[in-house]
Amino acid sequence: MDEGCFRPGGVARLARPEACDLAALKVAKSGELQGAPRRAAVAEACGLGLLRNGLAASLHLYPTMDLLLPRGLKGPRFIAGLMVDGLAIEGAMVTAPAGPGLGARVREDKIRAGAIPL
Repeated sequence: MDEGCFRPGGVARLARPEACDLAALKVAKSGELQGAPRRAAVAEACGLGLLRNGLAASLHLYPTMDLLLPRGLKGPRFIAGLMVDGLAIEGAMVTAPAGPGLGARVREDKIRAGAIPL
């Protein structure tokens, strides 16, 4: 299950008729750092494996979980398009930042450059 649901109850509904074997955990779409662990707990209780997805917030959450098939970065174009600084990226490894909050700093210049004038 990838885009099938984002709340714990939806995970249970898809697991019950054996509609899937794996659940992709997307922190931003699953209630952030509070909701994503609940969704993961329901998936595990229903016998579903967990796949990870995401980056900044995920770097702080995923090391605390038993995940299947660690997901790699989406490639050089994805990294070049990041709108944050502060992530230490070396090859396929990303180190969680130690700064306040998520540790990443928003690149206001990149956000403004991509803005569509209204």
